[in-house]
Amino acid sequence: AMHRIARLGGPRDQNHAVVLDALLNAIEKQTSQEIENQDGSMPARCATIIAWSCASLKVFQQDLFGALIRVVELGLDTCKDFEVTNLLW
Repeated sequence: AMHRIARLGGPRDQNHAVVLDALLNAIEKQTSQEIENQDGSMPARCATIIAWSCASLKVFQQDLFGALIRVVELGLDTCKDFEVTNLLW
């Protein structure tokens, strides 16, 4: 969903902004669960896409980015080179 929102150029009105905030909250919960349990609830490859999407939307939440990076660290061996590049971008 984050990738789709980023591709569409971001929220267009307040209702869309509310949805984006709810989505970011859900993503934070998923990343926390993955870090704690390493149960596949947030694959590393998804974390790179979410990070790219946030950067494209100019959404920077330091705690969220830190958590996404941690998730990628845990599953780095599953990522392709361009996905890691997207994370760094």
